Amino acid sequence: MLTLYKYGPAWDVLDISPFCSKVEVYFRLRKIDYTPHIANSRKSPKQKLPTVKVDDRVICDSSAIVAHFESLSAKPLDAGMTPLEVSVAHAYRGLIEEKLYFVAAWARWGDDSAWLNYRPAIMGYFGKIGLPSFLHSIFATMARKQVLNAIREQGIGRHSREDIYAMGTEILKSISVFLADKTYFMGEQVRTIDVTVYAFLSAIMDVAMDTPLKQAALSLPNLSAYCARMKRTINEDV
Repeated sequence: MLTLYKYGPAWDVLDISPFCSKVEVYFRLRKIDYTPHIANSRKSPKQKLPTVKVDDRVICDSSAIVAHFESLSAKPLDAGMTPLEVSVAHAYRGLIEEKLYFVAAWARWGDDSAWLNYRPAIMGYFGKIGLPSFLHSIFATMARKQVLNAIREQGIGRHSREDIYAMGTEILKSISVFLADKTYFMGEQVRTIDVTVYAFLSAIMDVAMDTPLKQAALSLPNLSAYCARMKRTINEDV
């Protein structure tokens, strides 16, 4: 039995965390049966989600989860990739998960206008894990402070609003240029890099937060077309 411990969906995204969405996209692509379970991240072994439990084994971290199931597959998604393709995919995965993520996170938590729309989703999560309703607002405020402190420590949060969005825009342009008119990120075959690219683009484009980052993504037509293709692909026979 496979259980995916996650934060939970909102708007038109599989999960409010792109890392949880990434794992869920992978499972859907591979037609792997799983049971989603909204969990308290504080009770996770690493105090972060996603986490999966396969029988008696617990695996933390989205990349470790994907790598585990790829290693068990007779036909891994990345089979046949050249060393150069593997290197390019690895570099883009790092760019997206270790830089674009923090830009997108700041947009949600730090941009006051976006926070007004994101706050109810966070409060809803606290309700789903059993926190009394009178504490939802208090904990949302506390969480915002903690996340923004972490983003500042990472470095992105030390920049101005304009500079943060400029950084994110440049990354989105790079993704768009490399994607070009290909069906999937690396070509005509879906690869594991696609679960990252789609999950993080969806976290920017498919949410009810009209930030400059979202507008930058929507201004690049091939990104919207790519997300639409990926959505059809992961929902085939689901």
